[in-house]
Amino acid sequence: MLRLTSVFANGALFQHSAPLWVKGECTAESVEIKIERDGHVLSYAEGKTQENGRFSVLLNTPEASFAPCEMTVTAGEDTAFLSDIIFGELWLAGGQSNMEMQNSEQIEYEKGERPRFASAGIRAYQPTPIPLDEDALDAPDFFGEGEWTCPEDKAFENASALASVFCTALSEALGVPCGFLNINRGATRIETWLPLDSLTEEIVENQKEIGRYPTKENWNTYAKETTFLYKNFNQISACERRVVAPLYGVSARGTIWFQGCSNCMYECNYGMYAKTLSLLRDIWQERFGIQGEAFPFLFSTLYPYPYGSETIAHGRFNQALVGLAAKEPEKYQLITNYDLSPIWSVHTKNHPVHSAHKYALGERFARVALASVYRKEERCDAALLEEAEKCDGYMLLRFSRVTDTLSFKGGNVRGLYIAGEDGKYLPACAEVISSDTLRVWHPAIAKPTEALYAMLSNEIYACTLQANGMAVAPFLTAPRECWQSIEIQARPWCDLTRDYDYQYRSAIDAQPRAIYSPLENSGVCYDDVNSLGKRSLHVYGEGTEGVFGAFYRSRFCAKLDFEKYSALSASVFPARALTPSLVLTLSDGSTHKIVGVRTKECEKPEWAEYRFAFEDLPEMPIDRFAFVFETAKGECPYANIDNIYLIP
Repeated sequence: MLRLTSVFANGALFQHSAPLWVKGECTAESVEIKIERDGHVLSYAEGKTQENGRFSVLLNTPEASFAPCEMTVTAGEDTAFLSDIIFGELWLAGGQSNMEMQNSEQIEYEKGERPRFASAGIRAYQPTPIPLDEDALDAPDFFGEGEWTCPEDKAFENASALASVFCTALSEALGVPCGFLNINRGATRIETWLPLDSLTEEIVENQKEIGRYPTKENWNTYAKETTFLYKNFNQISACERRVVAPLYGVSARGTIWFQGCSNCMYECNYGMYAKTLSLLRDIWQERFGIQGEAFPFLFSTLYPYPYGSETIAHGRFNQALVGLAAKEPEKYQLITNYDLSPIWSVHTKNHPVHSAHKYALGERFARVALASVYRKEERCDAALLEEAEKCDGYMLLRFSRVTDTLSFKGGNVRGLYIAGEDGKYLPACAEVISSDTLRVWHPAIAKPTEALYAMLSNEIYACTLQANGMAVAPFLTAPRECWQSIEIQARPWCDLTRDYDYQYRSAIDAQPRAIYSPLENSGVCYDDVNSLGKRSLHVYGEGTEGVFGAFYRSRFCAKLDFEKYSALSASVFPARALTPSLVLTLSDGSTHKIVGVRTKECEKPEWAEYRFAFEDLPEMPIDRFAFVFETAKGECPYANIDNIYLIP
């Protein structure tokens, strides 16, 4: 009897020029292993069998080559013959649904990427999917369940889309075979990937505190939980025992990682996540890494999306990842993704956590790996905020790891906020004053004290500050003890350069819709010519009453919190012919009208700034606000609006 663990099968790809522990079970006292190509032995090893019949024999693998080899394992009279074995660059592809997201859910798969994958000769080890409702194993599995697939196989459509394009890009650049071990599962928390016998005391205490530390009494008692995050497969070490443990001893170059949504949603201690991720990386380096070589860990920030009222939760979570990358740059490379178009997949019902741009993100992972691991180009992972200098009327933000220069995608700053001493954050203006430094300010904040960027979970595809060909890392300058108290509502209605905004009918349905809508007998469009900045909002009347306007409706995770501010300011054209008002529609259907007060003239003729004071606001939620204009008799019913902002 001779049986090998499941990763040793026809069509496998293993790390070249590295140790490889060949594992299995037999009845013989010893095992011989050899790797041959065209009758020539490239590697040979032998070892003893343990008392329980299992063996683990160390073999040194050949150099990288697309030429297939045969692996022969002999145990007494039994022989296992494996064909089409190749050696190249092997990576771990770990995490949850964003790493798991399959090729079949990518529009480009059949159109062009699948032939590209086949041409590159990549391969993927696909474990049998982890059951969500079955009991977790009581001990680590030795053999595992899974198979090796290649792009020619039908099953390859189930392989990780991100990892597929990552390995393809590496293979094309390096000229060697590349593959990945697909060790990920949707909805998993990071703890389920950790071996139970390797937890630190701090992690144990944290898991006890939230009621998730395994005991004999509570092990496998979660099958009836309605939330995936609490089912049996999410117990500490449950996925590690079933998927990862059978692979220990297979050398890998490093890890690409996309996980954290499940930890972010519930019971998240941001500092603890970073410590847990660091422990996981060190364990995998010990059990998959090549001795004497670095074990790089490339991870993605979470793509911003909302869950309930926790609009800044993912920003805080991403800050924990940024801290790891800043503290240990030799171990971690940070890849940002929030500047990529979401193109959500219809297969996932437009769920905003599952942005279907995994091929673009995989290319970005590969570019960072080629720079930081293979030294094929200059370092290009995300730039990090290094210093925030407070000045009179503005702040200076300096960044590290900028290899080219800071810039704004599309020419407009978005996703950047500053606050004064009152702690109220407003969208910032900004200019690049040197390759690594920004000057940021807001007309209503005399002395900025704090800044944050890419922290709002519902500002999808909005943040534009970039360097090195990708978005800079999210940042938050406020002390950690203040993070939980920071609340910011997105204000897409302030940014007139945006054509649309992503709105939510629920937490898991995001669709692009217009930001402003016309009132009855009105129309709206944008004006790129007559404006104070890049673009203004043009509102016109279609009736004869001389009253017209445009409104913005309060949205999921982008609510109108005017009660926290003293006034709203907006510039209006043509001021001589208009009486502007701000009309608030309240949750009970009633309205509250605020007549604008002209405060100053603008530099351009017929433009004037108006202030709408928030005095005596009714104490109930605001469902929408509208700019309403009344024209003088005989005047054309139209108005342009620009420079909209709140005043603390």
